Amino acid sequence: MRARQVRAAWWSLVVGLWVLGCDAGGVDGGVERADEGLDAAVDATLPAIDPDVGRDAAVDGGSDEDVSFDVGGGDDVGEPVAQPDPGVFDPDHMLEVVVELAPDDWAALRVQNRGELDFAGPDCLDEPFPSPYDWFPARVTVDGVVYDEVAIRKKGFYGSVSASRPSVKVRFDKYVEGQTHRGLTRLTLNNGRQDQSRLRTCLAYGVFARFGVPAPRCNFARLTVNGEDFGVYAHVESLKRPFLAAHFGDADGWLYEGTLSDFRPAWKGTIEQKTRTDERRTAGIDRVIAALDAPDDVLLAVLDEAIDLDAFLTFWAAEVLLGHWDGYSGNTNNFWFYEPRGDGRLRFIPWGPDATFQPPRLFYEGQLAPESVSAVGAITRRVYLHPEGRARYLARMGELVDGWDAGGLNAEIDRMEALVGPALLPRARGGHGAAVAELRGFVDRKAEAVRAELAGGGAAWAVPLRRGLCTEPVGVFRGEFATTWGAWPTDNVFEAGEGTFAGRYYEDEPVAAGVGAAAGLGEQGEGVLVISQFFGDGTITFVYIAAEVGRFVPGTLVIDDEVVCVFSYLDQRRGEVVRLG
Repeated sequence: MRARQVRAAWWSLVVGLWVLGCDAGGVDGGVERADEGLDAAVDATLPAIDPDVGRDAAVDGGSDEDVSFDVGGGDDVGEPVAQPDPGVFDPDHMLEVVVELAPDDWAALRVQNRGELDFAGPDCLDEPFPSPYDWFPARVTVDGVVYDEVAIRKKGFYGSVSASRPSVKVRFDKYVEGQTHRGLTRLTLNNGRQDQSRLRTCLAYGVFARFGVPAPRCNFARLTVNGEDFGVYAHVESLKRPFLAAHFGDADGWLYEGTLSDFRPAWKGTIEQKTRTDERRTAGIDRVIAALDAPDDVLLAVLDEAIDLDAFLTFWAAEVLLGHWDGYSGNTNNFWFYEPRGDGRLRFIPWGPDATFQPPRLFYEGQLAPESVSAVGAITRRVYLHPEGRARYLARMGELVDGWDAGGLNAEIDRMEALVGPALLPRARGGHGAAVAELRGFVDRKAEAVRAELAGGGAAWAVPLRRGLCTEPVGVFRGEFATTWGAWPTDNVFEAGEGTFAGRYYEDEPVAAGVGAAAGLGEQGEGVLVISQFFGDGTITFVYIAAEVGRFVPGTLVIDDEVVCVFSYLDQRRGEVVRLG
């Protein structure tokens, strides 16, 4: 369904701003577009769903994973852990996954999403972000083997959430105790929404593993639901007890997930404990926070008592070398860590690498991110600004660069492409070739770009830690904007509309030299008005306003209490979320 074009319409708007950090999707994540351009149409046309339609409405406790220890292969602490058949992750085999469930349940599952993240109030980071996803009963066939009583739900935090082609989890043992598929209690199927090549997730995990980083195994699956082909997904190993036993020799420790989380006192509440959840444990996290406050002369020694520092340097350098901007080092997001019994030092695990192998992004003060380092997180920044820590990191990066095998990676891309290309849906093929070409370009140039920075002693890092994510009032703006419905999405808001925008921002009263505007359907079927302002000092700011589609009519657009994002690439206060009202 195409967005309906209408005549240019004026919207007048009075805006009260409440500010907080807005880096959930990375620096430019607030205006990221769907990879296939279909989510908005699906969201807009699916029928309204009773939110209680799910037959198992016990929502998971905080992220897209279960906060339970029932993972099969020995469910209780101390029990033996059986490993799944390695054939289920055969890189040359594409799983065929066929799901059948009640049409109303499927319709409900597809439209479940987080909406806007709630950062209101001073306690917004006191606990993990709640999950909106319910389990639904289904019949699932995997490579011809039928399972009649299986649970399925949607997954994804924000950037990967889709109604037209949702990522899903399939759980075999939720209704039938001990039921597995070749030793797997669940399938994790990621849609690769931010990757039109569909290759990046598995390719990235493979590189992490070759560098010695504990990383989930990954191959491909083709998903069919109620007779409809949904194309190729990445089948990713779940981070459960078999994974922990295989990589750490101990499955009975404490596993955590970080989502917009960091090792800072005000941020640690969002770190979600995934195992042994009968009692909240933060001892390992607190040790890291305390170590980061140590003086320089003992910093690295104290930190090495809290984390496996040598292993962390490899994890960190691998994230940067792969361009994993949405991981811990680039966005304090998409990372897991494990505290095994024994020495208790934390070990880090990569996650969510579907946006890897991409060119550097605009970063903070309008500069491109360096090729050789990213240090957004509290650990990475403290270590990189420490002379010996920086030297150790750069040395580790040099070792990884020396092991970068562009020829081997291109051969792996060839192998994956031969498997994935024929299975793509017709609508997914349009941008596929360009995405694969971009992927190859990254592989071919990345090592030399990093070496060039290393030869100069490494890139400077002057980026401060993020300001707090919770809201505070900052001012009031008023503006009028004219644009055409359907002009959004666009790469140039200034060409899509015009307007005025002025008011008070903190103690300043900036007046824009130029204003652009665009309106249309957003990623989840919502109406979107994007306003861009250009100021005389070179600052460019973007305001992203989301509301119900029906409210976007010529005249006054009434904003009650919506959450939007402001991005100013040349201002320290860029990336702020504002609450309108």
